[in-house]
Amino acid sequence: MSLTKEKFLSLLEKDREFRLAVAGLLGYRDLLERLEEHDRKFNEILKELRIHREILEEHTKRLEEHDRKFNEILKELRIHREILEEHTKRLEEHDRKFNEIIMEIRDLKRLTGMTRTDLGALTEAFFSWRVEESIRREAELSGRKIKEAVRNRRVNGKEVDLILVTEQEVHVVEVKIRPSKGDIDDLLSKVEILKETYKDFKLIPVLAGTWIPAEILNYASSKNVRVMKF
Repeated sequence: MSLTKEKFLSLLEKDREFRLAVAGLLGYRDLLERLEEHDRKFNEILKELRIHREILEEHTKRLEEHDRKFNEILKELRIHREILEEHTKRLEEHDRKFNEIIMEIRDLKRLTGMTRTDLGALTEAFFSWRVEESIRREAELSGRKIKEAVRNRRVNGKEVDLILVTEQEVHVVEVKIRPSKGDIDDLLSKVEILKETYKDFKLIPVLAGTWIPAEILNYASSKNVRVMKF
């Protein structure tokens, strides 16, 4: 049975049961539409929560990795601190022995009449030992080792006070109590000679001394010469 617009409106006006049925139907449709909208929003929320969970899981992994690396760094720092403490003790002992040796040298000079040359040779030998200990300590801290240490080596008629060889570097050391610019130039000439012997190594010129004025320090720096002052 077809229902015209006029009949539909008439039934709404006169038939209470029909009116209630239409109202119920309209309300149910509205409810379905609202439920569908709620489902859509709920699914969007679930999708957003999954994204957040994935981000949180990734952050958790990164934090765990950071914690692991941080603990490794702390462990490494503890090891370095122990090494530094040990080196500090050794340096303090070296300083004590050095002072004792200086006093003995003065007494020997006074008692035996040591010449200036004898005194200089003895002092330079001691400073060579100090340089070797310092560079050895630096190498150990960076995970390297001194593979060879040679003192008073003659190369093409020139004497090199100290040569220290690691896996990749060669330290060519000149020890002078009062170094001059000429001593620096002489050191660099020795380095040039040794390049033929140590072709696959990086050669590092080192000047060690006690009384080193600013102009000598500046000159050494301009020539890329490392200065170790004691």
